[in-house]
Amino acid sequence: MEKCPKNHYGISRDDALILFSQLDSMSKVLENIRRIRTSNGYSQDQMADLMDVERTTYNNFETGKTRLYSKSFSRFASVMGMSEEEIIFGEKPGLTHGYLQSGNLEDKINSLEEKVEELGAAVGKLSDRIALLLEQSGKSRR
Repeated sequence: MEKCPKNHYGISRDDALILFSQLDSMSKVLENIRRIRTSNGYSQDQMADLMDVERTTYNNFETGKTRLYSKSFSRFASVMGMSEEEIIFGEKPGLTHGYLQSGNLEDKINSLEEKVEELGAAVGKLSDRIALLLEQSGKSRR
C-alpha cells in the first residue's frame, strides 16, 4: 500500500481525512447527548446534579471541552438508563431505522465515501495552493 506524502505540518492526506471523519462523528455524539438530555426535560444544572458533578464539568462534557469517553460518559448513560452504544448511535440497538438499518447503512457508507473523495480533492487543492503561496513568498523575500 502506497503511503500518502505528508504536508509541511507532518500530516498525510489520509490522516487528515481520518481526522475530519472523527471530528464529524464526535460532533454527532455530542448532538445526541444534548438531544437526549433535552428530550428528557433536563437542564444542564439538573444533569450535573443527577450525575453528581459540578455544572461546569457537565457543560464541558456536553460541549466536548473534556474527553468525551470518560467517567462522565458512563454516568450520563447510567442516569439516562441507556447503553453507551445507544448514545453514540442515537438509538436503541436492533431498531429497524437510522444507522442500524442495513439499506440506510449502505447509503450512508456510499455517501461518506463520496465525501471522503471530495475532501481529499479539496485537501489536494489546498496543499497545492499552499505550496504555490510558499514558493511565491520565498521569491519575494529575495
